[in-house]
Amino acid sequence: TPAEISVPSHIQSVAVANRSLPGTRADRILNVLEGLVTGEPLFADREGSNHCVNGLIVNLNEGPRFTAVLATDERLFGTGTRQFPPALSWSQVDSICKKYGVDALILLETFDSNSKESEGSREVKRRRDGREYIEKVFVAEVCIDVNAGWRIYDNVNRRIIDQNVYLDGRCWTGEGQNIEAARRRLPSRRRAINDAGAFAGHQYALRISPNWVRVNRTFFIGGHDGFKEARQHVRYNNWEAAVKIWENLSRSNDRKIAGRAVFNLAVAAEVRGELDEAIRLVTRAKREYHVREARGYLTALQRRKMDEQRLDQQMRSPEE
Repeated sequence: TPAEISVPSHIQSVAVANRSLPGTRADRILNVLEGLVTGEPLFADREGSNHCVNGLIVNLNEGPRFTAVLATDERLFGTGTRQFPPALSWSQVDSICKKYGVDALILLETFDSNSKESEGSREVKRRRDGREYIEKVFVAEVCIDVNAGWRIYDNVNRRIIDQNVYLDGRCWTGEGQNIEAARRRLPSRRRAINDAGAFAGHQYALRISPNWVRVNRTFFIGGHDGFKEARQHVRYNNWEAAVKIWENLSRSNDRKIAGRAVFNLAVAAEVRGELDEAIRLVTRAKREYHVREARGYLTALQRRKMDEQRLDQQMRSPEE
């Protein structure tokens, strides 16, 4: 799927660094005091922000678009709050990019986490020895919200192509026979912040880099023995044999069978990567045979075609 933010095609490699930590002594003291007031573990956001940066790097490298490296030698400081620091000078950006041999610099400029806890109980139906009974279960939950501010410095064109704050979060639930047992099933606050930070980095990777997404498609398997036979071929990834059966069924005098076969042929066309053919076939299933499922599938195919067009632009090499 395409990324939310279209990064210029000349940016193929990036260096990533954490600039969210406070630099001045006053900022560091303020950071510690905030942790004492909120009850957060000391220096938890420091660890969480590092996990956030690492989460971004790992997921960018797993995608098809970027090569990402950690700018390990850079000591870049921000405010330690949700307020963005002034942007780096372009001479500093150029120096870092040349040092790591990259086209752009991505900085985590701000990082802040907040936790919310809740406790309660609920009744659950259980069955034992053939008898149903109600059991009271205690539930504890902790949710970590991560507020992460990012900047992408395009060193080629010398412009900032993204400066935004994103809010992501994760929740954990523990259950037990009493509230203490439920609490023990929760991760420590520090681990939860680290995991939420890594998740926030993963989410930002999805926003700026195309990524692989698995989609599910349904097709008809009933109404004629041919559909059952074709299903077995699909199960063993023998789509060609299934297509031959569906093509024969699409010429059936029974309009219901013919419409289902045309719909299945559209699915096969999408599997082959022939989106225009898939759209043509599912449109035919919808208009000529009034296959109810065709409407939703047509919408999904049209959306995928638009995504493919954006994806082609995002994946285009600089020379094109």
